[in-house]
Parts: sequence; structure tokens; C-alpha cells
Amino acid sequence: MICVLVADDEEKACRLICKLIHWEELEMKLVGTASNGIGALQMIEAEHRIWC
Repeated sequence: MICVLVADDEEKACRLICKLIHWEELEMKLVGTASNGIGALQMIEAEHRIWC
């Protein structure tokens, strides 16, 4: 299973992406969202072992 972290500086875009995509059907797991690239990188570095 592929773990996915959605990162976008537009909060509405993040919510829409998370809601519209059927992650399970694509054999993916949505593990979180970030409001920018730095935040996404920090989340990945801190938690990637927990997610996958």
C-alpha cells in the first residue's frame, strides 16, 4: 500500500483532494496533510515509519 501525504498552501484544495479521491480503491492510504512543502517534509521525517 502506498502512503500519501497531500501538501498544498490552499487549505480548501487539500480538503477537496482528500475528500474526492477514493484512496482505498487505488490501494493507497491517506496519512495526512500539510500546508506547505516544509511542513510536509517535517511530517515525513518525523512519522514515516509509523505510517508505512
